[in-house]
Amino acid sequence: MVANDQATAMQAFLSAMEAAGIHPFEPIAERLSLGQLVRFRAQGDKLGRKNGWAVLFLDGIPAGQFGHHRLDINVRWKLNGGISALTVTERNEVAKRVKKIDEARQNRRDRAAYRTVDMWLKAGSADPAHPYLKSKALAPVSIKQVAQSLLVPMWDSHFRLRNLQSIQVDGSKVFLPGGETVGLFWHHGILTAGHSLTTLPLVIAEGFATAAAIHEATGYAVVAAMSGKNLDEVAHTMRRRFASREIIIAADYDGHLPKNNGVLWAETSAHRIGGTVAYPVDMGWLAPKERRGIDFADIPRAEAAALIEAARRRNSVSHG
Repeated sequence: MVANDQATAMQAFLSAMEAAGIHPFEPIAERLSLGQLVRFRAQGDKLGRKNGWAVLFLDGIPAGQFGHHRLDINVRWKLNGGISALTVTERNEVAKRVKKIDEARQNRRDRAAYRTVDMWLKAGSADPAHPYLKSKALAPVSIKQVAQSLLVPMWDSHFRLRNLQSIQVDGSKVFLPGGETVGLFWHHGILTAGHSLTTLPLVIAEGFATAAAIHEATGYAVVAAMSGKNLDEVAHTMRRRFASREIIIAADYDGHLPKNNGVLWAETSAHRIGGTVAYPVDMGWLAPKERRGIDFADIPRAEAAALIEAARRRNSVSHG
């Protein structure tokens, strides 16, 4: 098929999925185009669950299958041929393939986690003069270094080390290949030296530098979700771990983007977990004029502390 025909078939397939009640949270077209079975989280799925599945073949007459385990949807699709239910044999075959995919993915993640622990144990202390830390005016808290690469540990909800983010001299960042990232986080100040829980307010931010800067400014416990898309998952994890703790979501202000994702992600997460949002700019009059990206690591520490405290006061008044 030519590219335009493939795009038309892909859109028809995705539309059939949505018509059946399956709405993926993230784009899956690129993975589907490879002709492989794709697992994904759909609207209505709990965090961390991937009940949706789909496979599409674009060679010849486009055809595929899709379904959703929780909703008990199992469908066969063919371009211009509508949809029909899968047979029991076909459903069992899909279940086997899904299990195989999950096992392979978990094996890759476990191998990456093993490499992560090995790298972390062998790494040395982070150099306070590292160019990235100097550019952010940060102390090297809860991180390590190998050669010129800073290593930011990423923990799961049980505080097990599962991945690393490597930060280079030029500020570029990569995760350990094959490792998991969803739901993982960097933290500082949550646990005491004796591994008991602290009781100070908890601030969740997108990146390591933002969270570390907030800790320097306030002394509060901090968590970095490592990406904006991971913010909601991490926020829910923290709320499950700390049911009554005061949680503040520190937004990145993405004024340089067509859609201010940093603010939207923070506001959505805060609403869902009963937290409050702190903004790195004055949202009353300054924000509409800003056309650049700003986070809490970009502003003076005293200003960052004042904005975090302002968010706490707003939360206190709204719940007073």
